[in-house]
Amino acid sequence: MRTALLLIALLLAAGCAQPSSTTHSASTTTAGLPEGIQSYRDGTLVDAPVLALGKAGFVPIGHDGAEPNLGITSSGALFVSSGSAVVASHDAGATWKVVYDDPLGNSDPMLWVDTLTDRVYDVPMTVTLACSRIYTSDDDGATWVANPMPECGRGAYDHQKFATGVPGPGANPLAGAQWPTVAYMCYNGIATTNCGVSYDGGATWVWDRNTVVNVVPAQEGGGPSTGCGSGQNGHPTSAPDGTVVFGRTGPSCPQPYLVSTRDSGLTWSFTPGPASPNPTSLDPEVAFTPDGTMYFLFQDAAFHQVLARSHDLGATWDGVFQVNPPGVDATSFSALATGSDGRLAIAFLGTSASGSPTNVPANATWGLYIVTTEDADAVSPTFTSYRATPADDPVQVGGIWQGGGGDPSRNLLDFIDGSVAPDGTFYVAFADGCTDKCAHNADAKPEDSRASLTSVGFLRGWSLYAPGEGRPALLH
Repeated sequence: MRTALLLIALLLAAGCAQPSSTTHSASTTTAGLPEGIQSYRDGTLVDAPVLALGKAGFVPIGHDGAEPNLGITSSGALFVSSGSAVVASHDAGATWKVVYDDPLGNSDPMLWVDTLTDRVYDVPMTVTLACSRIYTSDDDGATWVANPMPECGRGAYDHQKFATGVPGPGANPLAGAQWPTVAYMCYNGIATTNCGVSYDGGATWVWDRNTVVNVVPAQEGGGPSTGCGSGQNGHPTSAPDGTVVFGRTGPSCPQPYLVSTRDSGLTWSFTPGPASPNPTSLDPEVAFTPDGTMYFLFQDAAFHQVLARSHDLGATWDGVFQVNPPGVDATSFSALATGSDGRLAIAFLGTSASGSPTNVPANATWGLYIVTTEDADAVSPTFTSYRATPADDPVQVGGIWQGGGGDPSRNLLDFIDGSVAPDGTFYVAFADGCTDKCAHNADAKPEDSRASLTSVGFLRGWSLYAPGEGRPALLH
């Protein structure tokens, strides 16, 4: 019966996959699963679970741009930031077209889809690294409205992150009065992490320019001491009750940290994260399931993807749990999406080489991996991994630069981004560095791997939502 159920699940998954979908071989496999798919717990392979399996693949969207962001509206339309353009697909990724192109250009793209209002936000950083602009669309990208620059002329501005959520438990009475959700934007002010809040859908902003004051050798500030040497922050994320949290990690942080607000940006609090010394993530990920459980994804000191879980906003922690599959020893960048309670999808770049992504051997090859779990709330979760890019078509050859500056191997820049479609399909936007003569070339060298082709990976046939469940209804 177990074998029959697994066979049915595989046939259903194959029927859901589009022609561009592929499964690929991996260095280690689980008995009973197709090549390229592994099931494991605590980093050790386990018997194949009886569950519906997906089919992973990827598609280039035809535009260049590293650090892409991805969001999906209730109609299933996919929006991806790619350089100065917003590129959309209204047919589940089969075809793509530019729906908006910022005439002023930008240094850092940022895109966000508010799944409670269907508003699409394009929030590019100016070429002068001084501030952002905001463009919004309420009709699936057909038309766009420009809003004033929310933060300019206030000093250093970099690595901006945008998010929305319902008003928090202690929110200002203005929150929710003009617009159903509250918008947040946090950015790296070098010595501080600065966050702003908007109660009117992004038109006007109130700023806390010292959300987190870092303590570095040359400076002491009157804020929570992180010991981190920069103001770079992860993406803000809203809990079901409107509490907003973002993570702080990085080579200069002695451990992970969380910064949160329960009053929609009036005040911010600081909480030590799970016990994991010297985390290495550039952009840690935080996400919540409907029951309010918080999941924190980051790279540990060994450059492995690890996951921690908290039921009380970081006061206590379960984990950390190893996420990367056997045979993948170093990882870079990550994306995390949640669906029903206990269901998570994770994406990252991985290689069999070990050590810092910056310093791996020149012949190291990187692939896009998608990892799922249906029991993230278990004492010891079981993970299933898929390689979404072929072994002979790597995302990068050689190192992936983990610091700032203009090193040639920094062509992928700093992050990837994922989201869940209304039908539960997981999508992830990433930059592909190994294209043209580099792809399908066993002799490819790091200098051949310098592209930044915006691409979208996916896992079809497996849903982040349990049967009968789905996204929350739109707010009107």
